[in-house]
Amino acid sequence: MSKENKKFKKIVLFSFNFLPDQSPGSTRIKLLVNKLNQIDKNLKIIIICSLPRRFGKKYTRKDLKIVDKLYEKKNIMILRIWIPFFGQGPLASLISYLFYFFQAGIVSAFLKPDITFATSAKLLTALLASISSNFNRSKLYLDIRDIFTDNFFYYYRWNNR
Repeated sequence: MSKENKKFKKIVLFSFNFLPDQSPGSTRIKLLVNKLNQIDKNLKIIIICSLPRRFGKKYTRKDLKIVDKLYEKKNIMILRIWIPFFGQGPLASLISYLFYFFQAGIVSAFLKPDITFATSAKLLTALLASISSNFNRSKLYLDIRDIFTDNFFYYYRWNNR
């Protein structure tokens, strides 16, 4: 098969949040997955996300099965990674996120995708996708959300740069 005719077969999507969590990242990934599935029914799409625990809310297996059934007949796999909830502070969020970062990185190493995609308000999700893309030699697409730039300028004001 020539390089021009090569079809992308496997896409890995990194998003810390996914349905049933209600967040900008989960909404963006949902819309992207639906559009990709409309374009090419032969794509294998793998979403690597965390188990939903936004603001300490615990979802039941029934809640997750409702979401997973929406994608069951499509070529979409949702891999949910367990993360602990230490609270809502910045340090607690970072420690919880590191659980996702390392587990998702290991999982993606075995998947060997053609395309790696990430939606990120956090720099670490973009970093994770970049490392995964380099390791797997896949194409990288990043959706860095507006929250990232807002946070960057909030934490790094002109006088502190």
